[in-house]
Amino acid sequence: KMSKGNCSVFDSLVIKGCDSFKCFIPNSFTPNNDNLNGVFKIEGVGISSLEITIFNRWGELIFKGDAWDGKYKGEICMQDVYTYVAKIRDVNGLVYYNSGLVHLLN
Repeated sequence: KMSKGNCSVFDSLVIKGCDSFKCFIPNSFTPNNDNLNGVFKIEGVGISSLEITIFNRWGELIFKGDAWDGKYKGEICMQDVYTYVAKIRDVNGLVYYNSGLVHLLN
């Protein structure tokens, strides 16, 4: 869940027929050192492992890991829309893929 002013937004992925797995995927974050929503990460219930891959608008791979702090080569990226691909393994060993857009706001 992301908060900016009086607004809160989030995306969620719920796998039907699987009550032990739910995840929440923010659609924006603000890595501006104010200690609020500074990392793009997927959170949920029943996740045993997670790998997020981030691409810029030209398709260049800029991050691979479990939580992106908005940096590429040690520097905060510019405000823009980035594509993510998430590989999520649940506690039962099933693997799910999800992709979408995340807004980096400064």
